[in-house]
Amino acid sequence: MKRHTLASALAALALGTGAGPAAAQLYGELAYVDTRTRQLLSGFELKSSPTALRAFIGYTLTPNLSVEGLFMTGLSSDAITANGTTISGSSADIDHGVGLYARPGMKLAEHVEVFGRVGFARFKGTAALAGFGSESDSETSVSFGAGLAYLLSPRAKLTVDWMQYLKKDGFKASGLALGLGFMF
Repeated sequence: MKRHTLASALAALALGTGAGPAAAQLYGELAYVDTRTRQLLSGFELKSSPTALRAFIGYTLTPNLSVEGLFMTGLSSDAITANGTTISGSSADIDHGVGLYARPGMKLAEHVEVFGRVGFARFKGTAALAGFGSESDSETSVSFGAGLAYLLSPRAKLTVDWMQYLKKDGFKASGLALGLGFMF
């Protein structure tokens, strides 16, 4: 029942009500992302906050629906904490990520838009511990988020959003992003 309600709401948002057709348009967005990772492992809660640079390339299908491709690369690593204590000589880093999303959205005011994202993403990350070496792993999962865009001009916008990039096998990665988007 909940899936049907969610699907109906997304369809209504995507189709809009009374909005005229918009010309299909290509756009891009570049954002700085402050991530939060969390993993439960053998009774320990491991956390880290590496930063990343994220790019979306999107195509507007209707006034309220776009499709987007995600590309992400790590900017800086962060130390790993275990149950709140920093592990000396440790680091976690986002190597890269890709994803594909549907992006429903709607104007709240003349210059303000609210939007959501839902899709799939695949990320690769590396964790290192002094004396133990490093290990890389890749995972794919459902990904989603929501945000606000402020239109600076007809071709530029400032965006802020929160996204959950991965959630699988006790591992979760999410992030808050601040970006700048341009219509081509």
